[in-house]
Amino acid sequence: MPALIPEDYLPDINSRLILYKRIAAATSDNELRDLQVEMIDRFGLLPVQVKNLFLVAQLAGPPCAFLMFLPLFSFSRRKNRIPWLVPTLAPICLLLTK
Repeated sequence: MPALIPEDYLPDINSRLILYKRIAAATSDNELRDLQVEMIDRFGLLPVQVKNLFLVAQLAGPPCAFLMFLPLFSFSRRKNRIPWLVPTLAPICLLLTK
């Protein structure tokens, strides 16, 4: 179940990072709903991955302890069929207990 803001939905990395921070900082379900409405307004209907991200943030509880970006690598092939590592960012909401 991927939970992220896909690059093809929002190509600008800075905007994606800002939205990840805002989702992680939301202190209520109403704030999360407002963010969803804002994203639909600005970028169009939410893809499944973004809906999953909001679900994870909602299940984590307000506010999500913190959002961390782990560098992941996926294989990409060029015309000469040599695999290349392409860095991507994956959001992970970590729950911390006190």
